[in-house]
Amino acid sequence: MAVDFRMLYQTGLFNGISQSEISAMLGCLNAKEVSYKKGEYIYREGDIMQEAGIILGGKVHLQQDDFWGNRNIISVLHEGNMFGEVYSCLGNEKLQISIAAETDCRILLINLRKTMSVCKNSCIFHHQMIENLVFSIARKNLQLTEKIQHTSRRTIREKVLSYLSEESRRHGSSYFTIPFTRQQMADYLAVDRSALSKELAKMKDEGLVEYERNQFRLKVLEVR
Repeated sequence: MAVDFRMLYQTGLFNGISQSEISAMLGCLNAKEVSYKKGEYIYREGDIMQEAGIILGGKVHLQQDDFWGNRNIISVLHEGNMFGEVYSCLGNEKLQISIAAETDCRILLINLRKTMSVCKNSCIFHHQMIENLVFSIARKNLQLTEKIQHTSRRTIREKVLSYLSEESRRHGSSYFTIPFTRQQMADYLAVDRSALSKELAKMKDEGLVEYERNQFRLKVLEVR
């Protein structure tokens, strides 16, 4: 298997580990590359997830779908992102979300549960990988906390302002591009798409924001 080390280092899981050691560790982790077409499910809610995934190419959605087909997007993941760390470590926990390919994608599946015990091959950087894994899980928890901060707001406007403010901070600019279509943005913020579009239009008329599709610019209102 050809290894894209640049993509692996992006996950943070292999920070501080050399390429030669990574090649050896992938064997210990039963690594395998798989491909999915746009719209295919990588895992469905209720599945037992034995392996975590590293996105080598494409985009993936972590989402929840209720009985009536309403969708809540938990997170959007891109090349170099990792998913399923906690479930892979637990080994027998049923998924509470679904993982779907938003575009054609290539995924590297690895068994992280093997990091929970001493490696029989005595990998020198086994301990380093455990530290990296803990950091990755902590960072994901922080991202989930950010989403909760947005969706816990009382009104659609408050949810939108919270989300756009966070994106502006993340990009370090009042002008930025979000990773969502309008429907996906509504799903992420857990609001109705039509109501979201109406609120954005009001905010634009009031001079709070400018936008074109998924490109936004936040504006400071002049005091008269």
